[in-house]
Amino acid sequence: MSQDFRIVKCRPDIGPAIDLDERHFRHAADFLPAPVVYCDWSLIFRYANPTAAQWLGKPLEKIIGHPMSEVLIPGRPELSAPRHKSVLDGKNLTLEETRLCGDGKVRHVRLDYVPDFDDGGNVVGFFVLLTDLTKQRNAEAKATHTYQQLKLIVDAVPAMIAYCDRDSRYVVVNQTMADWFHTDTRDLIGKTPWDLYGRDMVDEIAPSVTKVLSGQRVDYECTRQYPNGQARVVNTTLIPDTDSDGIVIGYFVMVTDITERKLAEEKLTTLAYKDSLTGVTNRHRFAEVCADEIARSQRYQHPLSLAVCDLDHFKCVNDNHGHDVGDIVLKEFSNICVEVARHQIDRIARLGGEEFVILLPETSMDGGRILAERLRQQCDEHVFDAMQNALRVTVIIGITEWRQDETNMEAALKRADVALYTAKNDGRNRVVAG
Repeated sequence: MSQDFRIVKCRPDIGPAIDLDERHFRHAADFLPAPVVYCDWSLIFRYANPTAAQWLGKPLEKIIGHPMSEVLIPGRPELSAPRHKSVLDGKNLTLEETRLCGDGKVRHVRLDYVPDFDDGGNVVGFFVLLTDLTKQRNAEAKATHTYQQLKLIVDAVPAMIAYCDRDSRYVVVNQTMADWFHTDTRDLIGKTPWDLYGRDMVDEIAPSVTKVLSGQRVDYECTRQYPNGQARVVNTTLIPDTDSDGIVIGYFVMVTDITERKLAEEKLTTLAYKDSLTGVTNRHRFAEVCADEIARSQRYQHPLSLAVCDLDHFKCVNDNHGHDVGDIVLKEFSNICVEVARHQIDRIARLGGEEFVILLPETSMDGGRILAERLRQQCDEHVFDAMQNALRVTVIIGITEWRQDETNMEAALKRADVALYTAKNDGRNRVVAG
């Protein structure tokens, strides 16, 4: 630093304003929280502020007037020679490095080298300003580590997780999503849901996107066709992402495959409401169906009938051919009932053993008798277990009509049972109304 270190700050409109000399700059630099040093052409310290002395772990008198090689890296001047050559050639330098400072602390620092020119344009020395980036870099490293941990977790989650901008373009996707589409995560960035699922999905997806971009959370279930040809039932959740002003800048997407859950629910429903052998309605569910149909018949004053069916001499089938053959007969008879009954109107249930019942909405006694006779005739003509035993099995049917003053189906079932036993006593293989 030259002996006459005077700078005059000027403004063209008002002329010279402030006369600053070396004393002012030294005073300002002494109070900087960052280390500042000045070296002359021969690499001898000519100035160091107190913060620099603290970092170097030496008093100022052991720094100022001493060579850099002695103060910074004793006996190893070649380690910093290239940078000193560059700055003494008149180049500004900015470097980052981790160093063990003289005060015993390891710091990540940025070093700014600024050459000092004399009036003739010759480099007479240089300034060095050190900025402590340790906290910043540690925070960045921690954030990077946290991000990597979160990414490992998100990638391991068995659900598609993504982030979309306001144009519904994927900005971030997890590995599960890439796996579902049999591609790399990078290939999905920048694409939209319509690119992946097809433009025909616009009408289905667009309303949900509109809602989430307005700040609403959206949850819905749907079926998606994926590249492997599988149709999967998925639950989709869209969560808006807002900035500090509450403006939606994008949204998070989580898609969970619930196909197996749906199948399990359907299986449980089947176990709860269906007869495990024949697949028709079970006794418990039939009671609920009756209540619904009675309420409908009362409301609209429409007829409602039911037919109770019992296979003739079914015990002999089990005794002579075994229960496996008996099960085949029961299943084949239930299929005959399904063929004769009106699809999605009449309800067939197995009450237990070889006893079945058919509920006939919108059907009078006469209409029920016609259907029951058709069922009896078809059963009489059918060859049961044709591949093995070629059995002939007949059926007796008791038919009755529910009465408007009855609050449940119990009385009607009793009347049908009485008619059933009448058919049995009259010689079997017949329909009796009661």
